Amino acid sequence: MPVINKKSIREKQVKYQHEKAEDCTPFYGSMAWKRLRYTFLTQHPLCIVCLAHQKVNPAEDIHHKKPFLRGRTEEDRWELFLDEANLLPVCSNCHHALHNKDKKYHLNVLDSLTDSEYKEAHEMYNY
Repeated sequence: MPVINKKSIREKQVKYQHEKAEDCTPFYGSMAWKRLRYTFLTQHPLCIVCLAHQKVNPAEDIHHKKPFLRGRTEEDRWELFLDEANLLPVCSNCHHALHNKDKKYHLNVLDSLTDSEYKEAHEMYNY
């Protein structure tokens, strides 16, 4: 009888990572976030970064312009997290690019990409 060599299952590799996953869990798992996310994406169905570059793509994610985990207190973090003025509707390609730019430059507020960053993101993460 033939034998099949089974490889061990590895954890999925992520192209970018928010802060620490355990730090984000109470925020993204909250009912307040789920309601806000649904309402916000319903009201803003298109990626704002793509629109700035004369492209039309559906918004799949929400990006926080100012990272909420940089708030000093728990109340500050929740305020930043649920503030609609701190949110951007983005496609997944632009979301990856925004997080990579933030990781590279450690910016306090991030809401745009240059033309070259935009083009690179949509070529690199096009799946």
